[in-house]
Amino acid sequence: MKNLIVLLLTVLLFQAQAQSVSPSVLASTGSYFSNATFSLSSTFGEMTMVETFSGGNNFLTQGFQQPFQMSTGITNPIPDNGTFSIYPNPSDGNFLLTFHYATGGTSSFRMLNMLGQVVNNTTVKFDKGVNFQNFNLHSLANGIYFFEANYSFTDGKVLKNVSKINIAK
Repeated sequence: MKNLIVLLLTVLLFQAQAQSVSPSVLASTGSYFSNATFSLSSTFGEMTMVETFSGGNNFLTQGFQQPFQMSTGITNPIPDNGTFSIYPNPSDGNFLLTFHYATGGTSSFRMLNMLGQVVNNTTVKFDKGVNFQNFNLHSLANGIYFFEANYSFTDGKVLKNVSKINIAK
């Protein structure tokens, strides 16, 4: 019986020691502070799965932690045919169209249902650079629609973009 107790105490003693891992995080920004009594870390813009195990005075956290602040930027050049995005998608009927082109012009936006019927039609003039257009189509029923954007640029070029939009209220 004495040997069994000594064996269990020995196993528990080895189980109480935790692995020491230097903190590292993959996040857009954050900070880390540590002194003799505690450590504090924070991150921003991170969505990770973190699991913490504790036993007695020992804590083991598995996840991503970063001891230094780091930021990285990438310049995205505008391609010749520009950029086009719809946010949010799926939408409740209210969404924002963002488009960025090197020249200005006129654009015609059409919303079509699954049968190809036009349920909304809007025409606007736009300038070169980033342009925003809000759409409030709460009157449309839930479903999948096609958003067609036809651009006529001042330099004579024409461009057409079609995107699928899911309206779910």
